[in-house]
Amino acid sequence: MGINLSRDEILREKRNGRTVGYHKFTLKFKPRQRKPYCFIEGEDSKYYISRITMVCKAEPIFISCKGKKGVVETFNEIQKHND
Repeated sequence: MGINLSRDEILREKRNGRTVGYHKFTLKFKPRQRKPYCFIEGEDSKYYISRITMVCKAEPIFISCKGKKGVVETFNEIQKHND
C-alpha cells in the first residue's frame, strides 16, 4: 500500500486483499452447522447451488473470493490455521 493513500483507498485495497475469503469464512463458520462451505470465484453459486444441494442434502454457504487467485489464496490461508 502506498503511503499517500486516502482512507477510502486503503479500505478498498484491503477489501480486495488475499484474506478477504478467509475473513468471510470466519464470520460465517459455525462448528455445529451441517452445511457445506463453498469458496467460489464470483457468481458461480447460480450454477452450483442445485448440484451441491442435491449431493449434500443441505443448502451450501457460498463465499465469493474475487477470482481463482482469491480462492487459492483463501484455501492456503485456511490451511495455515488448525482451528
